[in-house]
Parts: sequence; structure tokens; C-alpha cells
Amino acid sequence: MIKLIINADDFGYSRIFNAETIKLLKEGKLKSTTVMVNRIDYKQNSQIEELKSLRKNDISIGIHFEMDENGNVKRQIEEQYSLFLKVFGFPPSHFDIHMPKYRLMEKPAAEIINFGNEKGIAVRNLGINKIGKHTSEKAFFATNHSIAEIYDYIDRMEEGKSYEIIVHPGRFDPESKSSLNKEREEDVEKVNLVDEKIKCYPEIKLISYLNL
Repeated sequence: MIKLIINADDFGYSRIFNAETIKLLKEGKLKSTTVMVNRIDYKQNSQIEELKSLRKNDISIGIHFEMDENGNVKRQIEEQYSLFLKVFGFPPSHFDIHMPKYRLMEKPAAEIINFGNEKGIAVRNLGINKIGKHTSEKAFFATNHSIAEIYDYIDRMEEGKSYEIIVHPGRFDPESKSSLNKEREEDVEKVNLVDEKIKCYPEIKLISYLNL
């Protein structure tokens, strides 16, 4: 068996983005998402409740940590973890990281990996994971790749290994400042095409972090 997680990043960034993620989760084309807890506001309350209700379907709901490079990394991790518990009422299934400057990601990522190990929570495989629970293979950032490249990645998956494909689904939100705003509709189409692609591979099982 080949285990595949398709994770929707950025839940909480925008109600328009949230709506598309929820739709894909309900359709079974995604089984995992990560939440930007610092961006949640009261206008998203109904969507948060809807997302919480999907947990019974083995949907994994994690934290998409946002790190200020000038702030105390450990404090930011602990504050966002505590806020997640307050909003959702249960611990996150996994962690990943959002950084505006990816060259600065390694140090906070290492802190998140250590924190995940302390809590017994899985952390996205960023290629530096040495401890804790994670996929066997480094996560694949599908947003930056064509569908042909994504298909090639799937074709090369190997028996007995576990993988994660990262997507950023949504629809264009004129009020959002996300750098990926225009790409989100493309990612919805990528998720739909990947869903059809993996049907050709009975050995690939779409899972969530709860099943890792």
C-alpha cells in the first residue's frame, strides 16, 4: 500500500478559501487541512463548526503555524497551539509552517518538530525531520507545479512509503492579500484531476494524518 495525504493549507485565511476547502473535504477529495489560527474571526464561526463536524469522517485538522522571524519562536508556537485548543476543543492532528521568507524557515521548523515530538503530534516532512511522526517522504508543494509534474510525482510513488501533496484551494478573494490568490482556483482543478488520477492506482490509499 502507498499512503497519500493531500493537505489543504491556509484554512482561516479567507471565508472564500475556507468554503472551497470544506467542499473538497466533503467530497472526499481531501482528507486533511491546516488552520491559520491567528486569522480566524467571528465571521468564520459557522465554517469552523462545519470543519469540526468533519473530524468524525477521519479528517485531520492541524495548525499552519505563522512565524514572525523577529519574535520568540517557542512563544509563538505555544500561543498558536493554545488558541487552536480554545477554538476547536481538541488537539491538532499535525503541524506545518508558513513563512513569508522561506530561507528563514529551518530554525522555527526545527522548533515545531521538537514541539510536535513533545506533544506526540505529527509534523509535515520538510526534509529536516529526524524525530517524531511524519510521512516517509518529503512533502510535495503542488501549488508550484503543473498537473503534468504532479502526475509524474504520483507515477513515481513507491510501495510501502507515505507521501503528502500540499495544495491551496480556493476561489479568488478580492479582499485577500494572499500571494497565492490567483493560483487557488488552479489548485481546485489540480485536486479534482489528482482525485481521478489516483483512481488508476488501487494501491494508493488517500489518508489523513490521523491514519499515518
